[in-house]
Amino acid sequence: MKGVVLMGGRSTRMGIDKAFLDWKGKPLYTNAVKKLLPFCSEVYLSVNALQNEQFSFVDNLVIDSTESDGPIGGIISCHRFLKDTLLFLGCDIPLVSDADVKNLAEIHKNGQGCTVYFNSIRNCYEPMLSIWDPLILDSLDVYFINGGRSLQRFLNENNTHKIPLLNEENFKNINTESDWKSILNTN
Repeated sequence: MKGVVLMGGRSTRMGIDKAFLDWKGKPLYTNAVKKLLPFCSEVYLSVNALQNEQFSFVDNLVIDSTESDGPIGGIISCHRFLKDTLLFLGCDIPLVSDADVKNLAEIHKNGQGCTVYFNSIRNCYEPMLSIWDPLILDSLDVYFINGGRSLQRFLNENNTHKIPLLNEENFKNINTESDWKSILNTN
């Protein structure tokens, strides 16, 4: 299984690239890399075309082959390039714990499709931490080619193994400066 840190968003609400926010003295994206390493043979960074130059020093880089399509575009691009079971973690959910990743990895069985946390309070999947097998990624690619852009809709309609969140707070997402300050205050 290969790991992927999803970080190709445009960060328009934040105003600066979230991947480089200072998290405990290091760029935020390194936090996600560290969490994936114990479970993956290799870890890749998924970036958009504008970020490519900032990461020229990284060998394991996947540049989005789609433009401004959100996380689904990054997931599709990684599948097209890596052709493997993929463990995804968004760089902008830094409170995800090692236990969250370990639990997901232990529950996932190859051929199961997609294993993903489900937030029963908000009634939605948390695809920014998920494991996808190649066959379901092929289906996602077809869905995308046919105009589908909603990960939630795709996950609802396909072979998804949903597991309950261990802690909803761990999945707080950074979109704005206010979100960032809130996360810094909880940690």
